[in-house]
Amino acid sequence: MKLKTLLLFQLLYVIFCIIWNVISFLNLTSGRPALAPGNPLVDGSLASAYGLVLILGFVKKIKIFRILMAISALSIGYIVCLAIINDVSLYSSRFAWYVAIGINVFGLIFTVIAALGKFKDNEKLIN
Repeated sequence: MKLKTLLLFQLLYVIFCIIWNVISFLNLTSGRPALAPGNPLVDGSLASAYGLVLILGFVKKIKIFRILMAISALSIGYIVCLAIINDVSLYSSRFAWYVAIGINVFGLIFTVIAALGKFKDNEKLIN
């Protein structure tokens, strides 16, 4: 996979996360339950921080990019594990539970690819 393609998939993950957290926040402000047990402002901020790390990939600061992606992979993996073992009733619906897991598994896949350096930059495999 080319670095540019990887970064676009990761950017898509950030967009999914931000949309999810905006909807969750709007639910809370209108008296409905949040989509997931996390705080949407904190979680949206973390998604934004992940998005900022992607800039390192776009400007080809690959070493620090991969280190931060490894840390992110551990964090996202932990989030996925928590979602799987959590009681579904902590989510606004079973569908929301599935979507939360799906979004984060999507992100985890591309984050692990980035952390392992399994992408091409100028047609050579990084790792």
